[in-house]
Amino acid sequence: MTGPHAGVALDPRGRSLMHSRLAQMLKSNVAFLRGAAGLLACALIWEIIGQTGLLSRLFFVPLSEVLVAGWDMYASGFVFPHLAYTLGNFTLGFIIGISIGIPAGLAIGWNRKVFQYFDPIISVGLATPVIVLVPLLIAVFGIFWQSKVAITVWAVFFPILVSTIAGIQSVDTGLVKVARSFQASDLKIIANIVLPGAVPSLVSGVRLGLTRGLVGALAAEFFGSQKGLGYLAFNYSASFQTSKMFVAILTMALIGVVLSELIKVAQNYFDAWRPERD
Repeated sequence: MTGPHAGVALDPRGRSLMHSRLAQMLKSNVAFLRGAAGLLACALIWEIIGQTGLLSRLFFVPLSEVLVAGWDMYASGFVFPHLAYTLGNFTLGFIIGISIGIPAGLAIGWNRKVFQYFDPIISVGLATPVIVLVPLLIAVFGIFWQSKVAITVWAVFFPILVSTIAGIQSVDTGLVKVARSFQASDLKIIANIVLPGAVPSLVSGVRLGLTRGLVGALAAEFFGSQKGLGYLAFNYSASFQTSKMFVAILTMALIGVVLSELIKVAQNYFDAWRPERD
């Protein structure tokens, strides 16, 4: 075989790399198809249950009716102000929760004695359902957007805090000792050893905080709100407009899935930072 590309075609290392990439692509596609099949099966079961009347139409409607209601709500533009309100409150609360949770986790996780003081408080905060705090935070911050943001901050803060602490405490202490032997300051150790080692755990915490933050943002709109997807879901449920209620719920669920998948991509990337252990 002759030509300028003949050597490349016969290179066994090139073939091995090509086969590895092809296998990885096939594996990814298979996982995607399995996930799509699972969603399709759930949609089919939903439609069958709704059409056969196994559950009352007051509480459960076929998926086809939900899609029709969703088309009407989105085509008319009715849902967009509510969507923007919920996303705005959630985004602000999520950013504040991360901005507070990561530095607090660094401060608490870096010093074991400090961690022992805060550990019981963190356990209580993490175990407290956000829904029970909604009336209290509304009483403190009012019924407007400030209370919705505060509830989201609370929901996001503790998963981020705990994951940051766990990531810091899982860093190889041998690396820290070596750095100290070279007279490295705490700031340099944190920046060059601790934070890179804690990133995978931190990204996992962000993903959990995202889920809890979405729940908190919706729960906050159930009480004393005049706008938002949670407000729509609550009011449509109270008036037995079940198909429209499911539109609001599925909209927020779809947003959660998209954001979670984006964070999963980041998590897979940062998993390469984990040191291999014997």
